[in-house]
Amino acid sequence: MTSDAVEKKEKESVKFFKFNKDTSEFEEIPAASIPPEGIKKVLQEHRADSYAIFQVPYIVWLYHGPETSVQTKFVSARTISKLRDDIMIGAKIMTVDEGSEPLPFKFVTKMADPADFGIEKGTAEYKPAYTGSAEDLTKIEKMSLEKVSLLLEQIPTPNGFEREVIIHDNSIYAVKNARRSFMGSEIEEIELIPLPKGTRVESGTYMAEELSPRLYFENNKLLLIELLRKTPERVKQETLFNKIDKNA
Repeated sequence: MTSDAVEKKEKESVKFFKFNKDTSEFEEIPAASIPPEGIKKVLQEHRADSYAIFQVPYIVWLYHGPETSVQTKFVSARTISKLRDDIMIGAKIMTVDEGSEPLPFKFVTKMADPADFGIEKGTAEYKPAYTGSAEDLTKIEKMSLEKVSLLLEQIPTPNGFEREVIIHDNSIYAVKNARRSFMGSEIEEIELIPLPKGTRVESGTYMAEELSPRLYFENNKLLLIELLRKTPERVKQETLFNKIDKNA
């Protein structure tokens, strides 16, 4: 791959946002609006603002200019997690202040040239530790499920019901509940179990017999669907998960 091709690919993988103090939201800056000198030029000219730089699918940089107010830093730091989850859930967020910029940040903003450090663009040394490999993507998927599990633990089920199935991000999961003692208190932990590998669900419509759906919305988006079963009449059902050992 030529140097120009590498630079073009890297530019396409970077998303640049400015924090709007009036709306308390991050607004994307189109790549065409970034000057030839790079993102560093924008950061140098706007010293009282906060910016988010997404290196897809590596990492999120949250940059605060030297004249950024404490309130802007606080609100932007609170907002960046939602933006991160919308674009690449599970990616690490790194906060950067002027004078403490790490080398990977300097490379992506053109504050420094990798060649000056004997690093060739596109090499492993040039990239952050997270590389988007199959192993990394598996970690992100697990982190996403852990987030959903923590959310479920905070939402009580209606009296007389228990969770049987969760539908999240176009995937379906069985629910495994476990209770353990911690410092004299009983804690309920929820684990989401995906369909076994190799299992194929035939295309078509399915009736959720004896199951009651409950929908959870967040920021006008449908985050997940729960299928609840009444506990007193609970009997073993032949479902999509009859191959899963829930006691494993």
